[in-house]
Amino acid sequence: GEFTLYAPHAGRLTEDAFVVGERIEPGRTLFRLVDESIVWVDAKLPADAARRVAVDSPARIVLGDVTLPGKVVQRAHRTAENTRNALVRIEALFMVLAPCGAAFSLDRRRTAGSFWSAQMRAPWVVRLMQVQLTLIYLTSVREKLTGPMWHDGTAVSYALRLPDLAAFAVPAWLSTDPLLMNLATWGTLMMELGLGILVWSRRWRWRVLVAGVIMHTLILLSLAVAFFTVAMFVLYLAFVPPDVASRWIRGRRQLDGDPAGGTLRGRPGAVEIPGESASG
Repeated sequence: GEFTLYAPHAGRLTEDAFVVGERIEPGRTLFRLVDESIVWVDAKLPADAARRVAVDSPARIVLGDVTLPGKVVQRAHRTAENTRNALVRIEALFMVLAPCGAAFSLDRRRTAGSFWSAQMRAPWVVRLMQVQLTLIYLTSVREKLTGPMWHDGTAVSYALRLPDLAAFAVPAWLSTDPLLMNLATWGTLMMELGLGILVWSRRWRWRVLVAGVIMHTLILLSLAVAFFTVAMFVLYLAFVPPDVASRWIRGRRQLDGDPAGGTLRGRPGAVEIPGESASG
């Protein structure tokens, strides 16, 4: 059947949070109606610039050839949620705890004579990074399943139609297609659940990591998530076995014409393959 929905006032529709054909729950917001008799601009500034802006300060809004006067009426006291700065801070802490100077650093070049030389250490920090990867994916799945849009398969469609999150204007036929958006939404959940669990399996590790690289590359290209994708790739590197890393280093050293270093020198207690075995 049909239902006529009357707006409380005149205005312009700026947002529609639904896909044609989906089931609507009572109380859900479907449209955002803006009264254009009073408008405001949500300006996102760097933290150092935002500190210099005070409420009631005069402002000037420039849109093409049109300039409008205004004033600052409110300051937000939080950063953008889609920057994923927390993950970058966690990885930075891991780097502080890790013996980073023992490999591929200026300190290593000063002591051993070659940037590409390295020593194997008991990588308990690498283990922390591996556990962090699993926690991120499993927590993400749990949190997403608490929201209605991941249950009804419209979460990806909603994200692609947010102007402050989408990296570019996604065609409407794509972002509103029920079948494609359901596949993308549920596929993301299954991918994250599989990555959080199967990355610990020798048989499935490389397969799920390659699938994760594809997924995060698509996220990087379609959504403005700042350093999130790069930070996740850093955690992926924690699962690269030392023998594979050694081959990469030797290949890079040969390209640079560096005859020194290029192998990982072990010591008692070193972990040979991240995530698989350790001797104590």
